[in-house]
Amino acid sequence: SGQCASGQSGYWTYEVCIEGTIRQYHGADSYMLGRFNRVEGKTLKFDNGLPCDPPSNPMLRKVDVSLACSDNMGLQLISEPSTCVY
Repeated sequence: SGQCASGQSGYWTYEVCIEGTIRQYHGADSYMLGRFNRVEGKTLKFDNGLPCDPPSNPMLRKVDVSLACSDNMGLQLISEPSTCVY
């Protein structure tokens, strides 16, 4: 708890805080993508992020963070396989 890692993918920088929140930001623009909910195997599940694009898509953003062993804490790969699902 309290440990955060960040990484950049294109325009956005992403910050994941273990057992906290995950956000994407660039300059003054910042979006909360999810709050830590649970662990499933080696995956941290974050949900209840900001609404995707109300009112056309009221779905709340959500994120799965897959864990892997490493000497350094950081983000290796960031993707958005479908709209507002990271």
